[in-house]
Amino acid sequence: MPEVRNHVIDNDPIAEKREERALRNFKQVLREMLYLLMQSTRCDTASLHWVNKDRKQFVLEASCSRLEQAMFQDRVQFENSYLEDYQDLTEPIQLEVGVHLQPEQLTHYYKEAPVRFLNVLTFMNRGDTVALTVLESADSTITSEDEEAVVSYTNALGNLLYTFLELSDLSVNESQWVEYDEMLDQVNSRDDHALLLDNVMSQLQGFLHKGGVSMLCRGADGWRVVLNSAYSANAPAIGSVLHENTIAYEALKSGKPEFSIHFNGNPRRVSTSEPISQGASLAIPLLLHDRRQAVFVVYDENPLLFKESIKHKLSNLVRVASLKMMASRESYKVNTDFMANSTGAFTAPIVERTIYRQLKRTRLFPEEHTWVAMFSCDEINTLRTRYGMEDLADIQKQVVRKSVMQGEQTSGIIGFHADYIYTAVIQSSREDGIDDWLAHMLLQQEKPYECSEDEIKLSFRVGYTRLSSEATDVYQVLKSIKTAFSDASRSSKFSVEV
Repeated sequence: MPEVRNHVIDNDPIAEKREERALRNFKQVLREMLYLLMQSTRCDTASLHWVNKDRKQFVLEASCSRLEQAMFQDRVQFENSYLEDYQDLTEPIQLEVGVHLQPEQLTHYYKEAPVRFLNVLTFMNRGDTVALTVLESADSTITSEDEEAVVSYTNALGNLLYTFLELSDLSVNESQWVEYDEMLDQVNSRDDHALLLDNVMSQLQGFLHKGGVSMLCRGADGWRVVLNSAYSANAPAIGSVLHENTIAYEALKSGKPEFSIHFNGNPRRVSTSEPISQGASLAIPLLLHDRRQAVFVVYDENPLLFKESIKHKLSNLVRVASLKMMASRESYKVNTDFMANSTGAFTAPIVERTIYRQLKRTRLFPEEHTWVAMFSCDEINTLRTRYGMEDLADIQKQVVRKSVMQGEQTSGIIGFHADYIYTAVIQSSREDGIDDWLAHMLLQQEKPYECSEDEIKLSFRVGYTRLSSEATDVYQVLKSIKTAFSDASRSSKFSVEV
């Protein structure tokens, strides 16, 4: 009895990745099947070739032979192979050397071809020829047992390939959850929470093809867009006010993620002033101690991207972020806004992240025009000596509320820098959009502010700069507006630009 072929298949999960091991075992089974086919049909040589029509090549998968002079190339161009005319073969065919092809065409034999007949078997998938099996021998006889062996081989090849593809898909599906867990681990509760939320936005953006992510928070005058991810296309402007009957509004109202496909631009994502909505959007509220503190609006032009698994990943990422924020040392009261202080101005960290993102977007979306300003009023010392803490706090709330503007083409947010000193991020679709906000601030100088039982007027001083690709970082921008603000205060000018 001939010696039994014994090949040990390594199933050590530590040795290599599961996908690599599965592919290696798949190839080994193909080699064994081909060897069994050669033995059962009493052929001299057997080979299995994949038909790669994209690269126009026959790719050798496996070969075996009783003949020592048989040696196959791994890849052969169609035009260099005798199989070129059979790349679309749909039925088995027998070729005879000297009749259908010349001996010199059998380049896998050294010197001379010792075979006379070649039986070419085809393997079809979805109507296309994907593989050819060639059985070579000196005898043309094909018995009924040979036919049965070929049918069994073809069926086994199809079942094996189908099973391998199914297992590969399952493996890919499993591996994506491992990668997703690694993504969740990157949400670090030790980070500043503004940085953490910015990181979450970047991760949400990573799921999209042609879309973006916007985050809204509540300040003194309601919910506004405070962050857009760096690659958000057709993003709502910074400072856009949340309107009713939008997907973000519905998510805040329900406290749960809301998904919608946009038909004819409806529903809108955030406000009626935003670019026309296309594709689909998913709005995900961020809850801290059951209070709505932010809402992420994730959108893409391809509605089919939002499979149930993707929507789960997006929503769960925001949920994990909220849990880590609540577990951190810095806790939030249920009745306070976590990204705005008592005056209603957004905190310095979130404003810095806004500037950081807009610096990135300036290079990618030059049609967006953004300015950063610092402002205060001349009457600070007088107010401090005349009024108590409650009156002063109320004055600051009024300043924050009245310095925000929402025009058709210009909007912005107000941030806290120091007592009575504020920063503003202004965005416009017009190159001179900053003039709208400056005119708005001049108008506020003419209107009285209520303080205790008095009505007072304030004189503002503004220093501002336009964000451009020349600015390297947030520190440089803040340094520039501080210089401009100091110059305006010393010279008693209303505004100074740098």
